[in-house]
Amino acid sequence: MKEGETEFRPIVENVRDEISTFFFGQVHQEYFYMVTNYKSPKSKIQRVALSDIEKGMGAWQTIIPESADKIIDSMSLIKDRMFVLTLENVYSILREYSIDGEIKREIKFPTLG
Repeated sequence: MKEGETEFRPIVENVRDEISTFFFGQVHQEYFYMVTNYKSPKSKIQRVALSDIEKGMGAWQTIIPESADKIIDSMSLIKDRMFVLTLENVYSILREYSIDGEIKREIKFPTLG
């Protein structure tokens, strides 16, 4: 929203799909980051500049694409870091990325799970 606006504006409109499509995300700086399974059954992470939301899905940028061997479960943005939890071969894997989608490191858990 622009400064002073209080009106709710949808980010996604008129999406019809045969499966349960979801979009969830959060605002960070000048972007809205979202996890979605729209046209990506194993999910992907996209972002759109807040100033470009009204342009629709054509303005969205995929920063972490869908992968054949992992399912994106969740994403959290903390400061200028993005943490992505994926399910891979029945194991949960946590990775740290830049806010532009560049992988920084894998965070090891003390045990599998």
